[in-house]
Amino acid sequence: TLEVRVDPVELAARENASAPGGYEVGCGRELFAFMRASFSTAEEGASAFTAGLEKA
Repeated sequence: TLEVRVDPVELAARENASAPGGYEVGCGRELFAFMRASFSTAEEGASAFTAGLEKA
């Protein structure tokens, strides 16, 4: 349970905060893109050790 220790009148008078903007990169898939690029495919075992090996 969240308890807000502010007078209800004061809380109602506050302006809503806006979300910050200007971020070009998120924290989701973009953050780990370098790792996904380094692994081999699922069919090849999804390994970081086999991703760079040449196919014979």
